[in-house]
Amino acid sequence: MRLRSGLPPVEGLNEMTVGQDSIVPRAKHLLDGESGRWMVLSGDYGEGKSHALGLVRELAHREGFATCQLSADGTSSALNHPQRFLPILLGTLEMPRQTTYGYEELLADTLADGVRIRDLADNVETYLVEGTVMKEETNWHLGRIMRASGDDEATWSSRELVLTNLTGESGRHRQAAPPIRLATYRLLRVAVETVVKAGAKGLLILIDEVESIFTKLPTIRSRHGAYRVLATLCEWPALTTVRTVLALTPDSLVHLRDALKASSLSDALDCEPLRLWSRALAAMAPVALRSMGASERHELTQRIQSLYTSVYQQRGIAAHNAIGSGTVEQIARTPAPLRVVVRTLIDLLDSHRYSTFQVGG
Repeated sequence: MRLRSGLPPVEGLNEMTVGQDSIVPRAKHLLDGESGRWMVLSGDYGEGKSHALGLVRELAHREGFATCQLSADGTSSALNHPQRFLPILLGTLEMPRQTTYGYEELLADTLADGVRIRDLADNVETYLVEGTVMKEETNWHLGRIMRASGDDEATWSSRELVLTNLTGESGRHRQAAPPIRLATYRLLRVAVETVVKAGAKGLLILIDEVESIFTKLPTIRSRHGAYRVLATLCEWPALTTVRTVLALTPDSLVHLRDALKASSLSDALDCEPLRLWSRALAAMAPVALRSMGASERHELTQRIQSLYTSVYQQRGIAAHNAIGSGTVEQIARTPAPLRVVVRTLIDLLDSHRYSTFQVGG
């Protein structure tokens, strides 16, 4: 269904990946910690950045990592406002080999577990900013929940408050002043520890549309705010079990490198290592994505046909035979965006499959 809509699938991406052999080895090195804690996917529009992010996500789950993903071009997802995008990011949490979806659900499970809730309370005490209302409030309500026996209705309000605070929902309306950014980063640390205590090796953060720094943020100040946040996600030493993948266009990567060299670093927090990230980004070789050639497009159409016939069996085979190899090759050679080629092929297969239905059969 996602291929019908011109979207990359969310599972089985390895079967649908052609001509991008460098992605998986680099991703494995990233997850193993052999090549730092972050990497860059660089490609123009339509060259498969979203597909590549999905491939890395799928690999991370097999390797035991939880994942979160964010499109930086989305509503309330501007990279210079971590307090606004953190709830959105954590809301996409997927745990490896578990059905839990979203950080709030994971936290709810944690609050119901007598051992994990104590670990959570320890992490809140360790990582949240000392002397803040959030820390004192969250600590008090966690204590109330732990003292309650069973599913006490009197603690429901405490559970709601803890969930609201730790998912970042209670602070998303604030401005991105230094204390708020620091509090947001500390919330992320609590989230990462919670994910690890629940059985994951770490957390992989996938950020698409990073070029929105230049297409969406209107001022130098707002763009500088995004640089600070990305520096934290990529190079803050405290996030030892976090891996980050950034996807952006080649021209934006050039702009980003140049802008970091020229940026003022005076207002960065200690946990926003801009100088370190600027040097690392200048030296890093991105995973360069490229458009498929004619032979690779043809191979992809063959794989799609194989998938189609395995799903629809006899009717799928009949549709495949009705099209003929010449028509498929003509579709593969079409100089249209790849998503259009894929949708055209599936639409054609669908039309022949529907023609095999018997009226009243």
